[in-house]
Amino acid sequence: MDRGSSAPWLTATQLYPESGATRTARIDPVPPRACGRTDAGGKSNPKGTGRCERQAVFGGDGYSRQVRARDLESTDRRADGSGGIGRHGQRANEGQPGTHQRLLLREQLRHIEELEARIARLTQEIAKRMRPFEDQLERLDTIPGVGRQTAEVILAEVGPDIEHFPSAAHLASWAGMCPGSHESAGKRKSGRTRKGNPTLRRALVEAAQAAGRTRNTYLSAQFRRIAQRRGNKRAAVAVGHTILVIAYYLLKRKTTYEDLGPLYFEEKQRETAIRNSIKRLERFGYKVTLEARTPA
Repeated sequence: MDRGSSAPWLTATQLYPESGATRTARIDPVPPRACGRTDAGGKSNPKGTGRCERQAVFGGDGYSRQVRARDLESTDRRADGSGGIGRHGQRANEGQPGTHQRLLLREQLRHIEELEARIARLTQEIAKRMRPFEDQLERLDTIPGVGRQTAEVILAEVGPDIEHFPSAAHLASWAGMCPGSHESAGKRKSGRTRKGNPTLRRALVEAAQAAGRTRNTYLSAQFRRIAQRRGNKRAAVAVGHTILVIAYYLLKRKTTYEDLGPLYFEEKQRETAIRNSIKRLERFGYKVTLEARTPA
């Protein structure tokens, strides 16, 4: 599988069949009132609208009545005593889809089913093409936050032969996962990353967010440490960069991931503080001998 193969296109199409701005899975543009879901103010209730309830519009009156009865029961218990009456004088259970709404819903649901079938076909094709590289995929899968699909994206975009990247820094720069260097008059300006490979960047950022939710791992500790000072978005990019560097060395050295543990940064700061204190005392002419204190 070289960089000229169709594997990168397959993995990108499998994970992101449409751009985020036009993703068809979001079917909220159809008026929620057509499915019997409005709050007391006449606004849509995104938590209550979903694919199953949209399908209930076409699945027969039995299930639709159950949905509307549940809506009526929930709106009747409103704390303000409004009984679910909206500003337009319509109860939540009175919405009925018209011909236009039915057409839109039917087309959207059909499109979603087509996308799901397309993703299933691509998943089977990717699995078949990735069989010769099962060893590399298993190595990448040992990284916290990196699942099977993310490992496939990394391998498809980077390639199984990591030697064409001289170092991990070259790979991070090519992927657009390293911060830029913009310094003038001793002041550091924007550190915005370059564009790089959008498919690989997106997969790494998603893996970083998943790694940040893991427990007792080096990557989760790194994510929290950066997020406290710089925010979650920058933490995701930084941890994504770390994941890419780890993947580089796993593929290069043909080894598996060994976690440094959640206390790595604390121990590193402790050793750095001790070393700096010794140097400061030695500059004042003292000779320092460290002796561990025995617990009382």
